[in-house]
Amino acid sequence: MKNFIRGRVATILDGNSFILKLDPDDPNENIVTVSIANRHLYTPSTLSGVLAKMDLQKRLVGRTVNCEIVEHDFSDRIVANINLRRPNEGSLLL
Repeated sequence: MKNFIRGRVATILDGNSFILKLDPDDPNENIVTVSIANRHLYTPSTLSGVLAKMDLQKRLVGRTVNCEIVEHDFSDRIVANINLRRPNEGSLLL
């Protein structure tokens, strides 16, 4: 059985991970850190890393995403396939 979580992207950490707020109306800020499965991780201080982070900021911040949990990594971050639904554009899998 697949496990899913859903929430609003609050902050982009780097070109591969972000902070997900699970309940936007929760004053306790129930948040998790999510890494995108099968996405290349660039060194954050390189031009490629900066561009990857900017790309995620443009595409994800403030949007609601569905995350299909694949695993937890060595730092207990959730590693997930990300599904972003955009109005009038259908679904986009990152």
